[in-house]
Amino acid sequence: MTTLRTFVTSAAMVATLCASSPAGAQTALTAAPAAEVPPAPATPETTEPTLLTTNTTLSSDVIAIRTTPHATFYEVSENMKMASGRLQASRVAVAALVGKATLGTPFCPSALAQAYNPKAIHCDATALGADRVNYQTGLGNFKARISIVVQGDNPVDAPELVVDRVKVSGQMDFSASLINGLPYGTITGSVNGQRDDVATTDPRFKGVFRLPFLASPEIRDILCPLTPNPNPHFPGWDVAYVDTTEAGVMTGRCIDVLPRELSLGTPTVRFDIWFQ
Repeated sequence: MTTLRTFVTSAAMVATLCASSPAGAQTALTAAPAAEVPPAPATPETTEPTLLTTNTTLSSDVIAIRTTPHATFYEVSENMKMASGRLQASRVAVAALVGKATLGTPFCPSALAQAYNPKAIHCDATALGADRVNYQTGLGNFKARISIVVQGDNPVDAPELVVDRVKVSGQMDFSASLINGLPYGTITGSVNGQRDDVATTDPRFKGVFRLPFLASPEIRDILCPLTPNPNPHFPGWDVAYVDTTEAGVMTGRCIDVLPRELSLGTPTVRFDIWFQ
């Protein structure tokens, strides 16, 4: 996924989006515990977002609330290329992710998890995924294989022994980012996928992928006026995710990127998933 780029390109565009959104301007499980992350650089090599001057006020009676996700994954690597077809250009990517899933969900069957740990409340998981998105519309498809993992032959590093796998597939909507310049997108899908566009009884889910971005007082005033303070974990480096509901409705808040959400010092794309 695109990381730390200029997501908001003009005050007029944001004002238009705010007017059309039910939310106005529109915690999650984390990856396996990691060692202490070194301080982020005071001046990272990123593109400074365009400063905004438009002041947007959100009405408290239309503020949406995000519920706790059933699973959260973080993208630790991605290989992306541009593919040009006869009628369209596409963004094609493959990625590796790590995360956790709540006990009792399709990514963490209770019997399986408690067979390895009777006190388990979640499962560790890894994922290998691929997607293809039309650059003109921001719409596309994805598929992934998710592995449920436990500690194998090294109790110090992240879990690696695969005890179960599930396949998922579905549709993704990247238009908020590719077309409107906002740092998120949405997915809908099912475990084991859809077959020939016919609905199955497989568990279905919704998801939001949150692109980390470099905030500023002006950008927070537009995207997340309810959380105006900069990220306290990285002084001078206000990296954040935009907060949304599971349907992708912006809540007027930002989520501070935490030290454990970095991969080798770099903020990661975050995927929040809710089963239906």
